[in-house]
Amino acid sequence: MKIIALRRGMLPGVIVMLIVALVGSAVAVVMAQDSAELVASMEVLTAGVEVKRVDTTTWVPVKVETLVGQGDMIRTDASGTARITFFTDGSTVDLDPNTEVCLVQYEGSGDQFNLTIEVLLGITRQQFGRLLDAGSSYEVLTPGVAMTVRGTNFSVRVEDDGRSALLTHEGLVAATDSGTEAEVPPDFGIRSEVGRPISDVVPATTFEELDTALDGCPGSIMTAADVRLNVRLGPGLDQEVVGSIAPASIASMIGTTEDNAWYRIPFRSGYGWVAAAGLEIAVGDDTCPGGLAVYGLDRLEDATRYGLFGETEIVGLIAYETANLRAGPGEKYEKVGLLFAGDAVAIIGRNADSSWLRIRTEDELNAWIATFLVQVNTDIGFIGVVPADEVPQLPTPAPDDAPDEAADEAADETNTDSGE
Repeated sequence: MKIIALRRGMLPGVIVMLIVALVGSAVAVVMAQDSAELVASMEVLTAGVEVKRVDTTTWVPVKVETLVGQGDMIRTDASGTARITFFTDGSTVDLDPNTEVCLVQYEGSGDQFNLTIEVLLGITRQQFGRLLDAGSSYEVLTPGVAMTVRGTNFSVRVEDDGRSALLTHEGLVAATDSGTEAEVPPDFGIRSEVGRPISDVVPATTFEELDTALDGCPGSIMTAADVRLNVRLGPGLDQEVVGSIAPASIASMIGTTEDNAWYRIPFRSGYGWVAAAGLEIAVGDDTCPGGLAVYGLDRLEDATRYGLFGETEIVGLIAYETANLRAGPGEKYEKVGLLFAGDAVAIIGRNADSSWLRIRTEDELNAWIATFLVQVNTDIGFIGVVPADEVPQLPTPAPDDAPDEAADEAADETNTDSGE
């Protein structure tokens, strides 16, 4: 695509007037940028803002405003705030105190553009004047997650250790990290630590609410009798029971329904729901500024996160010398791992004809394995069938690829030691 970012010496009259209006060090900073593509203006909202130009090592204070380009870095101190406004459509990025960003890339043609920003530290708020069309893209990179934006209003937070968080206010944001993906709708958020999968998508409009929704509030449940509580996949008596828990082992609450009839709790590497009827429930709201996250009655948890489903753990042992793991239930799916005789796996699902099992390995890899390769400690009929919409789809092969694919499949059929 054609680069439409403005170069010094090619500025329209309105931008020239802007440069003339700048004072002090801001003018010197702009004039020093001879080769960088100028893509936006940067306005100082409160004092304490600096710019480091691409291919330089010096941070230069900005008093009023300046122009910034590809590769430039902008940071604010403990009191500084700033606003970046892009030339093409007036989209803005606001920087809170103690924030640092880099304008990685900007390309465009007409009203369409591709923009990449890296948030290294702090809090930024991005706002677009319109939804992005199919020919435009806006990507935000952080140490913890990469975000592709189809929305118009969202916020990003990066902490000192690189842990990243996202809140969507309008539109939709798609996030990816460590092989996991999440779509975050309005009034929801996610969090991601460096090198770890993306968190659950939870309701939140502030970062305080997001942290509470993911970390929970201290809480306890008291009962009049010595009983175990059923834990369900969602907030309702019609939802599947995934196990049970002793009330005394519950130490925190992760969320609730609007009527407080159901509470979301941490459960077996995931989350579950317990009914509040007949229970004495205490929640430490004073230690949770955001309060408990409120969920709708249609909320369902991800059952694939459970290593144990029901009251009997479903596990399997690899019965062959080596066994291939695949991305889906079939030989044509990509190989994603290899296990050896005696390796233990958690069984978390099966396909409709029980010929393939969905498993989780000890290093948290979710994959598929041919059933005949695994010794299972229960009747396979007790294992839930993975819904069709959760089974990965095979890509449609190009005609030229058909001979190679057929050869690969034939080779696998003769290699029973490797799993297929």
